Amino acid sequence: MQFSGINHSINNVDRKVGLGWLNNKKIKNPLYEQMIYNTTEFMSVNGWAVGWRDQYCGDSIEDLMSSAAADGLDNILIIKIGIISTFLLEDFGDWLENNYAGQVLCGHILDKDNDYYELHPQCLMIDVNWWKSLGDAVVGEEITGEWTTTEPLRSTENLHGGGYTPTWVSAGHTQRTYQGKKFGWRLIQQALDSETGALVWPPEVRSMYTYTYPEVDGTKSLTDGLNILRGSDGFYVANTENFSLMSNYPTTPTEPTGEVNHVVSMAGGMSGLFESYKYQGYNRTACIDKQYLYIMDTSRIALSLTRTIHKKWNGVDYKKFITEYTEEHNLQDLIKGNHRLDNLDRFINSNPEFTRWFVEEFQPYSHVQYHCIDLFDMNSFKRKMEKMFWNPIRHEQTTEIYRVHFDFSNCYQFLHTSWIYNDTQRNQLRLDMLKYLEQINMEVEVVDINVKNNISFVNTSSQLLDNLFSWRNK
Repeated sequence: MQFSGINHSINNVDRKVGLGWLNNKKIKNPLYEQMIYNTTEFMSVNGWAVGWRDQYCGDSIEDLMSSAAADGLDNILIIKIGIISTFLLEDFGDWLENNYAGQVLCGHILDKDNDYYELHPQCLMIDVNWWKSLGDAVVGEEITGEWTTTEPLRSTENLHGGGYTPTWVSAGHTQRTYQGKKFGWRLIQQALDSETGALVWPPEVRSMYTYTYPEVDGTKSLTDGLNILRGSDGFYVANTENFSLMSNYPTTPTEPTGEVNHVVSMAGGMSGLFESYKYQGYNRTACIDKQYLYIMDTSRIALSLTRTIHKKWNGVDYKKFITEYTEEHNLQDLIKGNHRLDNLDRFINSNPEFTRWFVEEFQPYSHVQYHCIDLFDMNSFKRKMEKMFWNPIRHEQTTEIYRVHFDFSNCYQFLHTSWIYNDTQRNQLRLDMLKYLEQINMEVEVVDINVKNNISFVNTSSQLLDNLFSWRNK
């Protein structure tokens, strides 16, 4: 399956960068294996959505390099299955464009003392054209036995304890006899001898993902993985998806769908406020008594923090407000999406009309309800909707049109639910939700439902994944 690759301008040269998934056939815990497969499907589709259109899967680095070379890539980022990526695929392009200096190999390069240096394959990037130029284009398997070669130079500092994680490695000048060779020795050796050398991933890249070592310890990897993936008790203080607002003074709703009585949104970031602003607008005199915002989420903590923002934030300096509030109440460990706070602050500052609406209209006059609900439980959702909307409207016998806007954000394409449901199941849940809302639209004549498009996120995902991952065909 061929897709066009993501391009980044590096030193005024366009580079075509692909994504390689390195199979892991030694995952010890069968339960965690399925969870990792589900999570990998999520990351692959999410990667595709943000521009990683050249994706491959292979049993070895050599296999992935052959695919990348055949498709004319300049670089390939290789991720071993077992990684849980928080923001790697979303944020790596910015790092690549602003920090990458052309090193032919980037990754986890480890000083193994009496054995030659090791390349841990959890996450690495290789210059494809350099790879094609090698006379000995192999990674290098682990071998026991004395071997004399040039000893690399390395930093005196380490990235963490143990003394084996240098912050940089470069070509040396003196000979040393090693007792063996670790995995990746040949690739490291040739990279250090190249013109641009090798790069040890810096902390800012490492913070974008976690490797759970599922081939080492089945119990610990499952525990560690669950601690990362069970994010229902966390709260995204800033939107991780793109957001937009009309910049004109909102004397009417900024979205051209007519007056919207009800906006239904998820907790987290500014989603509910932005949707209410866009669809209900600055319109107190027209129908303020009939406008409602409903915040729904599975997390009571997220609902509580959203309510706090609605009631206590002053409409400016959002980063300062949320940082001080979470520190004061010792909630820092529950907070996610901090890396987007600066962007969100800049965006809010560029839309002063939104702040004015929030302070003058939303806080004193809005009707907001907060509901804890599992959007993966369709029966529960239907019961909630019947009680809140459809039955009361049916019994009113009114001819007034109730316009309802639903924003499900990325709830069906979300890291913290992906480990439970594979891509096929999440797609089916999306379709079930759309079918249900379409049915209500037909059954209740005075209801006009509008659904934000991201509920049907990446319609081609099954085709992409079926061509990538062998477990999809079992």
